[in-house]
Amino acid sequence: MMFHSYFKYWRNFQRKSDYCWVAVTKTVPQDYIGCIYRRLAPIGERFDKVCEPFNERAFFLEYADMLRSLDRSQVKKELMSFSKRGKDIVLLNWEDLSKKSEGRLAFAWMNGISIEEADRYDLDFVLKEKEKTKDLIYGDGFLTL
Repeated sequence: MMFHSYFKYWRNFQRKSDYCWVAVTKTVPQDYIGCIYRRLAPIGERFDKVCEPFNERAFFLEYADMLRSLDRSQVKKELMSFSKRGKDIVLLNWEDLSKKSEGRLAFAWMNGISIEEADRYDLDFVLKEKEKTKDLIYGDGFLTL
């Protein structure tokens, strides 16, 4: 399984070893320990020209164009190869769900889903939903017969 998240969440996450973390960004935090997959990172002159100053619309158009040039199945295969022990993979970028991010766009593209659908694969969201379900089944909210 594959999810996405952001570096601040990773930094505060207690069970880091439960997942295979893969950064898909141009830069990573100094304390980041995990894999890096530069193929999905917005690197190069094509991105420099839309980042100085930052033009969000132009950046994401350029990023979408870059994604179209890649082989989706090959990218997924390469990402899955990072997980040596069958752990779920979490793609990391800098932005949380309140902002657009190349990580979520790449996740959506890779899985052939919309950005809105991709938001449901944010690791924090997924884990909270699991807890709600667990509480509903096993917790105080369960109806006793």
